[in-house]
Amino acid sequence: KGTLEGCSPFTGQVLNHGHTMFCLHIATVNRFPSVSKKMQESWASLQEGVKGSTDLEEELTRIDQDTSLKERAVNYVWGAASQIQGELVTKAHQRISASYNIPGTMKPQDVTTAVEWLIKTGVFLDGDLDIKTRTYDKQQPFHHPIIKDLIVNQWYSSKGEGAKYVSIFKEMPNCLLALVATVLFSFCFFF
Repeated sequence: KGTLEGCSPFTGQVLNHGHTMFCLHIATVNRFPSVSKKMQESWASLQEGVKGSTDLEEELTRIDQDTSLKERAVNYVWGAASQIQGELVTKAHQRISASYNIPGTMKPQDVTTAVEWLIKTGVFLDGDLDIKTRTYDKQQPFHHPIIKDLIVNQWYSSKGEGAKYVSIFKEMPNCLLALVATVLFSFCFFF
């Protein structure tokens, strides 16, 4: 995992801009980037992050000429993928029982049965979902409140990219929905 430890503040600024651009890439273009494209996608994010700033572009050129520093930069930017995925998993874990109205008093076997139903039917993202009665609204795919909750908490907080880069998030990117759906689907297997 890449860190900013030992980097100059100016180099750190370049890396942070690249990290932010890679976060945007993950949320809007490719939610699970292939490790085979680590160098290419991380470096492209660094280039995008410094675009328009001559000083930062020059610093990125300097980084490119230092093999060790370039590797650290790529690793730091690449860490955005696991960071976003980890943050979403943590937020989903904190909200899943309440969002799906799973009472703490529910018997373990009943929870297992309910989760199996969610997986089998694939309705864990549908609106008006009621686990107890096994009902949902087929006319409301991707309308479960937890989707909005996770998106708002991840991308629209005071530091969120959705609030800073409104034009990119103006139309809800399919990639963003797919990322949230994947996290929620994985919880069905670990609940």
